[in-house]
Amino acid sequence: MTENDLKELNFNKIVVTTEESDNEKEYYYYELIITDGLHLVSSDSDETKDNKWTVKNFDWPAAIFTTKESINSLMFLSDKYNNK
Repeated sequence: MTENDLKELNFNKIVVTTEESDNEKEYYYYELIITDGLHLVSSDSDETKDNKWTVKNFDWPAAIFTTKESINSLMFLSDKYNNK
């Protein structure tokens, strides 16, 4: 998944300043709150290689999303479940 994919999926960019960072280096990541209990967070900008970003939910440590389509599917399923 690219950074542009994250933007198209309406992820919010979160900048961590040098002062806030544990490693005294500025970086950023993306987050998206789909619904209560479904909070997605991307890899950090300083960990991303070749514009390949990953997304995870801390409550599901084994689930790592690597494609825009997988996030779209998750959003679709969440929407169907929440609109029952």
